[in-house]
Parts: sequence; C-alpha cells; structure tokens
Amino acid sequence: MPPWFMVLTGSTTSAEETFEQLLVKRVSHNPQSDVKRLRRAFADAAKDYGQRMHWTKESVLDHCLGVLRIYLHFDPDDDAVIACLLHHVSEG
Repeated sequence: MPPWFMVLTGSTTSAEETFEQLLVKRVSHNPQSDVKRLRRAFADAAKDYGQRMHWTKESVLDHCLGVLRIYLHFDPDDDAVIACLLHHVSEG
C-alpha cells in the first residue's frame, strides 16, 4: 500500500498479511494452486526487496502486491503470480 493510503485509512496491514489475503482469494478461485510454492516466492521477494523503495514512493514489495491484487482479476496461473511477485528482482 502506498504510504499515503495508510495515512488516509489508518491501515497498518503488513505485506505478509496482505499477501495472505491475496493468497486466500487466489486459492478460492483456483484450489489446485501450489500454495507452498507461492509462499516461497513471496518469501524470496520479501528477502530480496528488503526496504527498497519503488519510484511510486511505496516499497517495492508493496508495489508488487498492488500489481498482484489487480492481476488476480484475470485468473493467472501460478507461474504468472510468481512472476508478478518477483518482477523487480533483476533490478536489485
């Protein structure tokens, strides 16, 4: 979530909580998802991105989760979800 969103809404949802909410949505639409693999990709993203900031003034991890939130509406496969989570790794 962008920092201004948290200020306006009082939201303090962590990236991990946000990911778990998105994962629940993903699995409810696609029960055969490899949850372990998706969680591992999120953990790798969180470790790699650390506190790096995106040009939008939000953390890179929050940016990737925001993109994923939108992307899930298109019912992507697990590989596409993982690519969404890791799409900034090459910039590290």
